[in-house]
Amino acid sequence: MKQTRQAKALDKVKNMEVEQKTPFKFIVNGTSKKSYGVITWGENHLTNEGREFWSCECIDYKVRCRKANIDCKHIMAAKVFRTLQKM
Repeated sequence: MKQTRQAKALDKVKNMEVEQKTPFKFIVNGTSKKSYGVITWGENHLTNEGREFWSCECIDYKVRCRKANIDCKHIMAAKVFRTLQKM
């Protein structure tokens, strides 16, 4: 059974595969032993749709997610990680 992006993102957080380098940069381990940089401009810089801007270096984000205006699993993992750190 194929996991969804959301399930993969939660697994990355659970397995401690996310590291916050700065308030705006995260490193998330990929499934192919490669790490991807995830950045945000922060909650004070919103897109035209009113969403916080996030970007990832992975191919999935560059090819599919950015065009469809959805998050890749690395961005989802960074968002969950950041939310948990605030608790």
